[in-house]
Amino acid sequence: MSTDGNMTGRAAVFTGGSFVSARCVAALAWLGALGTLIGLIIMDAAWWEKALYGFLGVPVLMVVGASLWSDAGEERADFARLRRSGRPAVAEIVDMETTTDGETEWAVLTLRIAGPDVPPFEGWFRCEPEPVMRVGARLQAVVDTSDNLFTLRPVRVGNGTTQGRFAP
Repeated sequence: MSTDGNMTGRAAVFTGGSFVSARCVAALAWLGALGTLIGLIIMDAAWWEKALYGFLGVPVLMVVGASLWSDAGEERADFARLRRSGRPAVAEIVDMETTTDGETEWAVLTLRIAGPDVPPFEGWFRCEPEPVMRVGARLQAVVDTSDNLFTLRPVRVGNGTTQGRFAP
């Protein structure tokens, strides 16, 4: 699989949950950081324990919260653009690599995407494997041609129809 400079498309961010749930988890991470700080103030512990939690735990929770908040906003913006100006296209799988992160199996697809109003380009897409995913398979996609933002996930576009599904 190639994920180098030859790819000219960008897959829309998809966090796997709703916008509101991602923002709530981010807020909970920030509340956890605040709770840790308060706990450090009132906790009867050695100075080095307080320093360890304060310098490691709090920044990690702050970064996790900021990352979740940012990803949720980027996902919302990407799918709003695809709903507003997405065009139907066909994504042909030219390469597929299956990996695992210890719990979940992932398919990393190298795609050649084109359509009636979409000039051809290449991109990659990471998702859970589906039975229809194999090299040579053609999947429905939705593309914003201004910068080749695309997704294979269902998107309800302006006229109320749903485009882009995992279907041959």
